[in-house]
Amino acid sequence: MSDQSARLLLPFLQAAQAQKHVTHNEALERLDVLVQLVVEDFGASSPPIAPLEGEIWALGLAVSGDWAGHASELAAWMNGGWLFIAPQAGWCAVKGSDLRLWSGGEWVTPDLPALNNLDGVGVNTTYDGTNRLSVSSDATLFSHEGDDHRVKVNKALSADTASLLFQTGWSGRAEMGTSGGDDFSVKVSNDGTNWATALSVDAGSGLASFPAGLHASDGTPATPSIAFENAPGTGLYRPAVDTVALATAGAERLRVTSASVQIDVPVVGTAVTQSPTDTSAGRLMQVGDAGWLVDSPPTTALGAALISGTYAYAGSAADPDAPSVAGGTVLVQRSDVLFITQLAQSANDWNAFTRHSADGGSSWSSWSMLIGQRNAVGTVSQSASVPTGALIEAGTNANGSFTRFADGTQFCWTTLALASSPINVGFLGGFRNSGQTWAYPAAFGSPPSMVSGNPGALTSLAVVVNTANNTACSVFHTAFASQPAANLSARILAVGRWF
Repeated sequence: MSDQSARLLLPFLQAAQAQKHVTHNEALERLDVLVQLVVEDFGASSPPIAPLEGEIWALGLAVSGDWAGHASELAAWMNGGWLFIAPQAGWCAVKGSDLRLWSGGEWVTPDLPALNNLDGVGVNTTYDGTNRLSVSSDATLFSHEGDDHRVKVNKALSADTASLLFQTGWSGRAEMGTSGGDDFSVKVSNDGTNWATALSVDAGSGLASFPAGLHASDGTPATPSIAFENAPGTGLYRPAVDTVALATAGAERLRVTSASVQIDVPVVGTAVTQSPTDTSAGRLMQVGDAGWLVDSPPTTALGAALISGTYAYAGSAADPDAPSVAGGTVLVQRSDVLFITQLAQSANDWNAFTRHSADGGSSWSSWSMLIGQRNAVGTVSQSASVPTGALIEAGTNANGSFTRFADGTQFCWTTLALASSPINVGFLGGFRNSGQTWAYPAAFGSPPSMVSGNPGALTSLAVVVNTANNTACSVFHTAFASQPAANLSARILAVGRWF
């Protein structure tokens, strides 16, 4: 008969053995080590400096010190010394939660029970043919194993459904996933039968839509209800009923109501005109374009001033087409694509001129000066019988006074002192002098008609005889006596045309 047990190698008590308690206590020591075997470490190589009573190490292959010669054994500190036990195949040992088996050559992790191809799993509940995995718990945790963690829901075909369904009393209330396609959606229901799609995300473009509408709080300029990441105070908000506003940097910039649009910053970009003469359709006109609302309108040649607006022109030296050498401003008006009117104002006087084109500016009429209080009286002039100056011109000089009209009519008049030389020429039963010359104060274009009168004594009479001269006429004095009274004079009026 063996003196120790077959499996744990416990010493047996022998017949008539002395000191039986020693053998018995040795067996108990070994049982204390091996039953519920807990070790400090697996694969230990060197003894600790101060082991505690009952501590056990599973030794590795390379050992030293007091453990030398006991590779792969169990070393237990018992009664102030080391107890070495060779493990048997199938023995179990644990370090914390690390459970291992002795394979006969090393301590290995035991194989887990086969969990593949199970019909189902029920945790604190039972599974069924539809719900093969069922969990009844206050919470279910899926955690990482060091870094990432994904929960996957896979479907066979695009037309199938892969989703998470949220229920109340086993009746659906919300569902998110890909239902009947690959677009992602979030749906809600209040009865489990009728569903409304709150969010839909296109699988191809990633664009999100809200079929039932999107509701947001009113917000403020500092905290817009629809804001942008990393841009405090920038976004959309609702400052009042039926009003939406846009804020940037915490201040309102744009407000739109049912009746108006308010913009509180300058409008720039291609939405506005790009130059003072930009005629692109649909653009907003900026201050200064076409010369409006500025002190210095754009300067252009009159022949190039074709777009409606106000411009400056330089004068005849730079623009031979200008009506005033001093330059000035021109107002351009158009009635259609062809008819253009220009109204030019001289820079150094009150004269204004107008002309028009009926072919879009290829050809122009002559300039016509506008007549008003300040230029109705002035220097009359004409070109090809067309008036080009003032309406009326009047003047006085040593030869008398004159008045010219723009239509060509001219009056010249004077009071002429008659020569008192002796009358020695018989004339119509009376006498006349040898004549004297009156130079007109303004020349006529052809000999005028004459009217005369004598404001002196009744015994004298002044008669004016016309000549073919446009600048002067001869005046003859007639009387009944051969010697007229002294200091006689005659009033003479010449009427004709100055062109």
